Amino acid sequence: MKHLVFTYGSLKRGMTYHHLLAGQLYVGVAQTTPHYSLHRLSSFPAMIDHRHPEWVGGDSSVWGELYEVDDTRIADLDRLEGTEIGMYTRDWVGLKQIHVVQLPHYADSFNCLINNRAECYLSQQSVADAENCGSFWTPG
Repeated sequence: MKHLVFTYGSLKRGMTYHHLLAGQLYVGVAQTTPHYSLHRLSSFPAMIDHRHPEWVGGDSSVWGELYEVDDTRIADLDRLEGTEIGMYTRDWVGLKQIHVVQLPHYADSFNCLINNRAECYLSQQSVADAENCGSFWTPG
């Protein structure tokens, strides 16, 4: 199975953990639908949605990159993001703007693309004292 994954931080091109996406297909850039926010937790970002207990409302969205990712690599990403210990959860996000560079090769991820959705790692951590990063994360 292939997954269409929305990345917004350290997995993006030029960032710390991008090497984990080596061999995966770069699809393009996208913007989420409203109701997501991006926060700086130390040196890494955390994206939350309206279901997070510290959600403060608003209609913000987040820009990121889309990749077609295989099952082996998604397991690696799950470990990186600490899904088994509750740091992040892999969940669906809605997409409102998509700028495709390459079409996905597999039906699973292609169907996600045409249905304006992708999998994404949403933070389960506290963002109470974290800086809001707006719509785009850059390290620093």
